[in-house]
Amino acid sequence: MNSKHYKTLVAIFTDPVNGNLEWHKIEALFIALGCEIVEGNCSRVTIEWRTRRFPPSAPKQGSTAVSGT
Repeated sequence: MNSKHYKTLVAIFTDPVNGNLEWHKIEALFIALGCEIVEGNCSRVTIEWRTRRFPPSAPKQGSTAVSGT
């Protein structure tokens, strides 16, 4: 995230919200955060945030696992 994205993020969360926020700046912020913008019918926009999931790693041999109980 660069300084322009940070300024946009701050502007979104100011109180009261700035009514002059430009959509392309908000869209650029979402893209910088890893989102995908999907344009649909009738000016509808879907913002998808795809997360990667990694399986938990197996404990190393010889380490003691602590149970959650």
